[in-house]
Amino acid sequence: MGPPGSGAEALSSELHNPDPENAANEAGLSHTAVLKMGTSTLAGATKVGAIFLYESSRLDRSGQASLSGYAEQVNGTLWPAWKVRAGDTIRFVDAADPSPRRIVSTSYDNSSRVNALQLEQPPETMTAILERLSVGLIGTGLS
Repeated sequence: MGPPGSGAEALSSELHNPDPENAANEAGLSHTAVLKMGTSTLAGATKVGAIFLYESSRLDRSGQASLSGYAEQVNGTLWPAWKVRAGDTIRFVDAADPSPRRIVSTSYDNSSRVNALQLEQPPETMTAILERLSVGLIGTGLS
């Protein structure tokens, strides 16, 4: 079971990430991996593969940022860095991916006047995703 063009015996478009902002897609690369799992049906394997693709794509948006000074709301209102809180969303207009990111935690240091943000952290790591799906990952690299 694989995405269209993979050469697999059975194909499913659910196993392909067509997002044009995906770095591999932008570069014209194909990144494939083999999930090793127990006996299943084609529908079951497709479902596990689609869940894996979705969950692993969420890992790419996590990260950290530091705010100092002010953050500007969409309507132009300025908010001091200390007022930005977990649950808010933030966009970095000069980033490669300027889409909104969810802030999951903040830590404001009054002496430096910097608010450290944790962004888009999914509830699981790749290891936890693989364990939850009862699969192993065999990387095949970029092509």
